[in-house]
Amino acid sequence: MGEALIIDNFLSGFESFRDSLDSHIFSGVKSPVDDIFYSGVSADVPKSVSDNIKSRLDLYFGDVEVKFQFMRISQEGVFAPHEAHNDASMADYSMMLYLNRLEDCQGGTSFVSHADEDMKFGPVDERQFAIWKNDHKDKSKWIVDDMADMKPNRAVIFKSDRMHRSEPVGGFGKTTKDARLVLVTFFNANS
Repeated sequence: MGEALIIDNFLSGFESFRDSLDSHIFSGVKSPVDDIFYSGVSADVPKSVSDNIKSRLDLYFGDVEVKFQFMRISQEGVFAPHEAHNDASMADYSMMLYLNRLEDCQGGTSFVSHADEDMKFGPVDERQFAIWKNDHKDKSKWIVDDMADMKPNRAVIFKSDRMHRSEPVGGFGKTTKDARLVLVTFFNANS
């Protein structure tokens, strides 16, 4: 896996944290960055979990600055507002921590490039932005360069300007017990 740093068994106390999410409410939030309402999102990450994540990231990146952190559930039939996208407006790095139990794992995170445009990162200008805006939901316009497979308690960390997509597109599962569930952390490395 060349596109990302993958760390298994990332979060200590994972099983009890995961069990607590069976009854968690993901009511959605409005992003302060793009002003879009994201359904199925919860910013209610327990402080002990946030602290644990930061200390783990500090081991790999020095003293990190966590910019945004949230959990997201993607049930079957729920499509993200932007499918192929990057997170450059959020921070320098993105981390997806998969929260599904082993029996419910599907897909992961694909790293994609535009089929007709050299857009592996970006978009870098208004022309590329217009192409991305038109094509981000058209799977035929994106080539999967690499894939980080979902596994319980696996962290996938990558440069936030890298184009990527949640897999499978349109989520899976029906409830907090079996639907696609990730904890997202956007951070800057200060070292």
